[in-house]
Amino acid sequence: MSSPDPFEVAPDAEVVALAKQVAALIETPDTISDEALARLFAAMVRLYAARHEQGTCTGPFGQDGYGVTATDVMIATTAMLRAVNVQLFELGMWQAWAGSRA
Repeated sequence: MSSPDPFEVAPDAEVVALAKQVAALIETPDTISDEALARLFAAMVRLYAARHEQGTCTGPFGQDGYGVTATDVMIATTAMLRAVNVQLFELGMWQAWAGSRA
């Protein structure tokens, strides 16, 4: 029997519990390895993109934002753009081409 897929989508209650555990790491960010953080971040970005492509995603932070600040977004966005070698100009062009989908 094969082991379960670690990226299998869990029921909402399990996902919310996992989100709470991850949020608790903000107080002690050194307790998660760079590799684990990268895997988690990549999985969430891919999941968000898949939902966005389906047209079923309302926004990255929901209605109340869950405490995400503009600085948080700028830091993460800059890191993601660098990681995939995309310049800000290219992002602007993609948004223009994508129209209302972006």
